[in-house]
Amino acid sequence: MHGKAGGNKSIYHLSGKLESAGFLVEMPSSTPWSPNRIYDRTYLETLKELDGAVDKLKAAGATRVVVGGHSIGANVALGYAANRKGLAGRIVLGAGHFISGKFMGKKLGKYVARAKKMIAAGKGKEEADFDDINQRKEISREMTAEIYQSWFEPKGPANMRKNAASLPGELPVLWVAAKDDRVASKVLKRLAYDKMVGNPKNRFVIVNGGHVATPDNAVEEVIDWLKEL
Repeated sequence: MHGKAGGNKSIYHLSGKLESAGFLVEMPSSTPWSPNRIYDRTYLETLKELDGAVDKLKAAGATRVVVGGHSIGANVALGYAANRKGLAGRIVLGAGHFISGKFMGKKLGKYVARAKKMIAAGKGKEEADFDDINQRKEISREMTAEIYQSWFEPKGPANMRKNAASLPGELPVLWVAAKDDRVASKVLKRLAYDKMVGNPKNRFVIVNGGHVATPDNAVEEVIDWLKEL
């Protein structure tokens, strides 16, 4: 799964290499965080939508399914794995949308409060302008209060620390972060990866480059890890 508002361009190279290595790949081009739809479903509705991608893989002959993503796609893959059974593994590439961190939490707190107030007043399905953050840049987006709260409430379903701690111990995880992506390589290792139940096949890998280049620079690590499974 691709990153926020970027579409599949960021993961085309990785997807092609996986297919060349003999893996079946399903790469959703239209997600609730893609440019043409951004935030048109709640977080939990998004997980239900992704069941369709898993079903396509199974229909194509997949007997073991691994979910993975880049940036916010990694966040959703983590949430999916924490809420579904029967997966064979999970891949995190440059994890993003860290809503429980100090930066996003401080910047967006007033918008989360506005969404809660609207919901309490029975206006949860009404749209309003709320701020989002992508690569440390604030962006105004229009969505319903219910949708905003589901994606941005620090204690809500998109909380990576909570979802990481909820993963079953038998689920192996590959967590890749770029050297220049401090949040993914330092902060989230300590607050999310290290909270997972230990599995001998878990891997935390640092690759060169920055956040955007993480999928391209992680190709060999991803393929090698999948073959180990």
